[in-house]
Amino acid sequence: MNDRAAVSPTRSSPIAVRGRRGAPAPVRFGLLAGLAAGLLAGVPASGRAQVTGSVDAGATRVAYGDVSAASALVLSPAVLVNGPSASLAADGSLSRFDGGEWSAQWRATGSGFVPLVLGLQAELGGTLAGADAEGTPASGGASGVTRLHWLRRAGGVWAGAGIGRTTDGFAWRTTRTAEAGGWVRLGPATLALTATPTWIGDSLSYLDGEVGARVVRGRVDATLYGGWRRWSELREAPGSTWGGVTAAFWLTGHVAVVLGAGSYPADVAQGFPSGSYLSLGLRLATARPPEPERDALRVRLPETGAAAPEFEVRPDRPGFRRIRTRAPGASRVELMADFTDWRVIELRPDGDRWAAVVPLGPGVYRVNLRIDGGAWTAPPGLPLLSDEFGGTVGILVVP
Repeated sequence: MNDRAAVSPTRSSPIAVRGRRGAPAPVRFGLLAGLAAGLLAGVPASGRAQVTGSVDAGATRVAYGDVSAASALVLSPAVLVNGPSASLAADGSLSRFDGGEWSAQWRATGSGFVPLVLGLQAELGGTLAGADAEGTPASGGASGVTRLHWLRRAGGVWAGAGIGRTTDGFAWRTTRTAEAGGWVRLGPATLALTATPTWIGDSLSYLDGEVGARVVRGRVDATLYGGWRRWSELREAPGSTWGGVTAAFWLTGHVAVVLGAGSYPADVAQGFPSGSYLSLGLRLATARPPEPERDALRVRLPETGAAAPEFEVRPDRPGFRRIRTRAPGASRVELMADFTDWRVIELRPDGDRWAAVVPLGPGVYRVNLRIDGGAWTAPPGLPLLSDEFGGTVGILVVP
């Protein structure tokens, strides 16, 4: 679940066994859109199950678009049970921000594998995940996925499909994914490339492409990742790109310093915005994750969890949505958009925010805000698009 999704940005990206399951915390490859998963190590050569655990404690700084960055202290436990034909992983994080807000995320993922013929393996997996943050309703989801893997000692490919249900705290939506990817081992590096079309409800669809590399050399275990998103049905919505790096520097077999920096895409299904992050943490582990042997790179996106979003759109009564934004110290906040026919409407104080209820259905919209009579700007956290007058507007996607 990305973004506010799943694991702290201090947790390094893993390479997991036989395939790909993925979602929010440092990097992802072929994930079920907005649903978090991922394992931490390879299949034990002995055929016996292995149990490993770790706890990360550190600090992170997260920014959404043009919004001022927020800092947080993060505690992130994780546990993995990994066997020759099945695996189970669970992780979570608890964040406390400098403004006093908190957020929490968790996820649990399981997969079973069946050897077939000619190097083929079938995988059946599932994920449960949830997130909560002060000032916003809890969100979460469940998904199932099936994949077919073709494996060799130094590489492999896979294809699969998944279906799930996700909620942003107000409404449940069906998510469907298809996926295809490949990986190759080159010396100390494992490289992977994936493509994941995603459909959310009946009106939204996009394609994510991702590439990444995990490099294990000496005491350093680093993952680099990058990705892009292109919308299918909503072609007016601008595409997006992201990328970053996480690295664990193992001081001993049980203690590592973990650094991370980069950006991540929006989690559309849960309504979490895109953003960027910088993190530093200390990891205590029962054991250092082994180097990958026969597996695909499984990258996980950085957590998007934070205090309540700076700009949000939530369902209200039928046919209407409540728009809320933060504007500390403001005495007047105004909004205009194509869904208001570019007429200016004034937001009203709503707790620690400013809000307005407007008639608004699913679709892609252009939006601008003005604070205290200043310049019109894009709402914080939304993708930017240049308009015909040389300015910029925010692109709001309403599922």
